[in-house]
Amino acid sequence: MKDSSNKKNVATAAYNFVPLLEKIIPSEIESAAPEAFKKHIDNNGKLSGTIELSISTRSPLFIGGGSGENSFSPIAGRPIIPGSSLRGMTKNIFKIITGGAMRSGEDFDDQKLYFRGVGASKNAKSFQEYYKKQLRIKMDTVNKTSETGARAGFIVKENDAYFMYDAGLPNPQPLAGADKPNTIEVHDGYCDCYTGAMQKKKHFCRLPFPDWNSRKLPVPMELMDDYRSDIRRGNVNKADEDKEGNAIDLCKVLKNHKGKYNNLKELAERIGVDAIAPCFYMTDSKDNILHFGFGRFYRVPYTKTVVDHVPEGLQTAVVDFADAVFGKKELWASRVFFEDAELIDAGSKEDLKADYSHLLLSPNPTSFQLYLQQQSMQLPGDESKPTPPSSSAKHWGENTPIRGYKMYWHKRKVDWQAAAEERKNIANMLAKDKNPEKPSVTRIKPLNYGKHFHSCIRFNDLSRVELGALLSVFELSHKFKDAKTEGCYKIGKGKSLGLGSISIDYQLKLQQEDYYLKLFDTDDWKREETAEPLEYLTAFDEYIRKKCNTRMQAAYDISMGELRHLLAWNKVKDEYTRSMDGINHPDKPFVNRWILPTATNVMSGKEYPR
Repeated sequence: MKDSSNKKNVATAAYNFVPLLEKIIPSEIESAAPEAFKKHIDNNGKLSGTIELSISTRSPLFIGGGSGENSFSPIAGRPIIPGSSLRGMTKNIFKIITGGAMRSGEDFDDQKLYFRGVGASKNAKSFQEYYKKQLRIKMDTVNKTSETGARAGFIVKENDAYFMYDAGLPNPQPLAGADKPNTIEVHDGYCDCYTGAMQKKKHFCRLPFPDWNSRKLPVPMELMDDYRSDIRRGNVNKADEDKEGNAIDLCKVLKNHKGKYNNLKELAERIGVDAIAPCFYMTDSKDNILHFGFGRFYRVPYTKTVVDHVPEGLQTAVVDFADAVFGKKELWASRVFFEDAELIDAGSKEDLKADYSHLLLSPNPTSFQLYLQQQSMQLPGDESKPTPPSSSAKHWGENTPIRGYKMYWHKRKVDWQAAAEERKNIANMLAKDKNPEKPSVTRIKPLNYGKHFHSCIRFNDLSRVELGALLSVFELSHKFKDAKTEGCYKIGKGKSLGLGSISIDYQLKLQQEDYYLKLFDTDDWKREETAEPLEYLTAFDEYIRKKCNTRMQAAYDISMGELRHLLAWNKVKDEYTRSMDGINHPDKPFVNRWILPTATNVMSGKEYPR
């Protein structure tokens, strides 16, 4: 999307991020020890009761469950919202507003991300230079050619181990006519490797067979796992993953020599290994293999992993509020319990018909211009700080943090049903299913908007501060400067399509001190009374301000501002939050690394054309 006001392009996405703090805001529990938890409960855990939730669907809602393509978690024929879904939604926002931890294995999965910078645009010069450095690429400006530092090789599988035979330096051969699609041709004494059509491409590679009795280098299993984890390799639909011409995944080649790789099976049998594939690889000065891939200019891993981009202060063992209230594995149990939300009013809107939805792509964190912080934090209320140009985009190999908690915008217009072209892809996918009774794609039947549910959260032994933190999740829907603005939440599947927007009203009820003494004395056995939440909300707010210094308080206020923008119901135009078309868009926003503005800038709309 072109910005006519500042002559630059900025990205659009169905999501945005709530920035992270630099360190955890500690809870009232002093340490991750059962004794510390017991001490806290004895001294502060005086409050038990329920939070009654009145939930209304503001857009179609689909969660799934049960059996059959039309199911919506039904119990006794009536749809419900599972308590587990409400718990997950609540805990996610709870971690944000309490300044919680972000730990590998708990809050995110650490992994190496792979990339390829051959076709990078001029806007991404630092990214392109980084790729050249990883593959030690040398440029011949006179002949306008480039050469990689990778060596040719053959990776083989023997029992459960992998090894690399060296096949010498790359041996590019001139193309005779049009290039062939991605394929491997086995000949007498060599393999020809084609990496697919590309503009101005002039060569394919010929890999001579090595001496199979020569030294072979071990390929660490960790390296194989890293390569296998690169889910973006090829980036093709399931219906087309075996199609001739798609990018070659060496792990798949080694796993299955059938079909188009049958010639490799004969080669493997001839030399006495389980599987074999031609490839290129690089080593360090001690001959340890660093990475490998198919083709001279293959996808390589960044030197940093995801964990390197999460602030160290958020990865410590400090007990955060989520640990304290929602439980901490074997140390202590949760003190909050979520009941299923039952339908109490079906409303007057007609039921939606079951249909196929848009095909949803998996998250693509390799789009660093969207997932990594690209500018310093804005001051609270400052909407004038512009999104930096795409030429300055920082990538995963640099020292910059992730942008924060990913959340989806609400949509004014919900368009969830598959388009005509998508239906063709769906038909292809269904045709390839080996078990028709378990199709890879099913129809969904969302509940229409205007439905009303009731649920409750039961809590035991919370402190005033902890209860205030829990209530603050639902109080967010009212914390807007504009009294007309309403906050809504997202739950279920298809959030990027606009599904799952709900509003929540709550009522606090507290158990009386003599709850257990008089439990069966009267007909009113619950002995809970409605209570005003202000006292507990204030206690939490004062606690946060006490624990934060000036710098951290400013960062916290920024995060809360971004969160409110993302919760605001129908306050941002749909064209500012649409998913970009990376294939048909004339300006190629992904290739040119358009940077995603902050939620504040998206909300203001100043960087988008009028």
